[in-house]
Amino acid sequence: MALLCSILGHKRDSLHAWHDSLDWRSNCVRCGTLLVKDAFTQQWRAFDREKDFSLDRKGKPTVLPDRTPPVGKCGTDGAPAPTRTTGLLDRDS
Repeated sequence: MALLCSILGHKRDSLHAWHDSLDWRSNCVRCGTLLVKDAFTQQWRAFDREKDFSLDRKGKPTVLPDRTPPVGKCGTDGAPAPTRTTGLLDRDS
């Protein structure tokens, strides 16, 4: 536990909180401690593996990176980049 966490308490990572089917969970942004939002007090506290153990809890969801190529720019959507055609400006006078 970081010194700042022992003085001020843990600071949850609000952008990466998840619901494990029982409680809200997150990590401390300062020291990485696993946190759980207590259902009765509505306060965040350190996750206690013995006290908070349940087979109904689900793990943190993993998000796979989006591997689809970006669309809208030439050559990045899988189609060949457009080429200039000759003959449009060439006129037989």
